[in-house]
Amino acid sequence: MILPWDKSLLHAPADEDGAWPCAPVRELLDRPELEKMRNGFHIGTRNKRGITCRLPYDGGDQERDLAAYYRAQATRAQYSHPNVAGMLEGIAKGYEHDGKREDTQANLMKEQF
Repeated sequence: MILPWDKSLLHAPADEDGAWPCAPVRELLDRPELEKMRNGFHIGTRNKRGITCRLPYDGGDQERDLAAYYRAQATRAQYSHPNVAGMLEGIAKGYEHDGKREDTQANLMKEQF
C-alpha cells in the first residue's frame, strides 16, 4: 500500500551514478518492516508509466527495455539493499511478462493480415 505522502518517493531522482531510486529512498524502502511500502512502490512505479502507444506489429520492445533498466538497478542494489533489489527485480519480471504479452498480440495481428 502506498499512502499519498509516499507518492513523492515514486519521483525520487537517481543518484549521480545513475542508481535509482536515490540512496535515501533505498535506505527507507530496504527496511524489513516496510514490505507493504515496497509493494506500494512497486505498484506505483508500474502505474506511473501510464498508457503506451505502439504500432500494431511492434511487440514488447518497450517493455523489454524497461525490464533491462529495472534489472540493472536491481543488480546495483543487490548487496547494499537486498529488499529493494528484490522489489526492482519484481518490477523487471512484470515488464518481461508484459513484453511477452505484447509480442503475442503483435503476432496475432500479423496472422490476421
